[in-house]
Amino acid sequence: MKKNEFRISGDLMNDLTFDHHSYGIDFYKTRIRVERRSGTWDIIPVTIASDVIGRTHYHKGDRVRVTGELRSYIRGKNFLQAFGKTIERVTDTAPDENVVVVEGSIYGDPEFRTTPNRHRITNFTLRVKRMYESVNDYLPCISWGGAARIMRHSEPGDKMICTGRIQSRRYRKVFEDGTYQMRTAIEVSVYKWERQI
Repeated sequence: MKKNEFRISGDLMNDLTFDHHSYGIDFYKTRIRVERRSGTWDIIPVTIASDVIGRTHYHKGDRVRVTGELRSYIRGKNFLQAFGKTIERVTDTAPDENVVVVEGSIYGDPEFRTTPNRHRITNFTLRVKRMYESVNDYLPCISWGGAARIMRHSEPGDKMICTGRIQSRRYRKVFEDGTYQMRTAIEVSVYKWERQI
């Protein structure tokens, strides 16, 4: 895989719908549901250009494989989006797949914490140079358990290749007045990494 590449296979949660127009190209969005080994699901937002889709019509319930790269956008908070560069239908018996490999450098200080359920996690941001453009993407990442204990010692600027999956995670955002709101985080769940020199 390349320096920033994902490969997912799963079910379309909705038809491809128009999202925006840029540089003479229409872009469409959808969500793809990918089953984890645990039996739970990741719901991954995907944007695909009209020239990638071509004349094929994709609809809710279609089983597809999408490859591309991860991109980040600022919408009040760093927002992760899967930017599809290929899409194809696959058979109903094709296994669900969710793999991402990103190469970049640690941006900011990693944040290590223990959840109320006593899970150790480290959140960090990986700065990844976008291919063929002078733009960086800032990808939110999370590591768990033993990986979290090691990743917390990373420093800003450390270069890494991280392998994992695109994860959608529901969490409760609690406000100062005690009220809360359920939100969804889209991030790279890292299970393997290699430091670069």
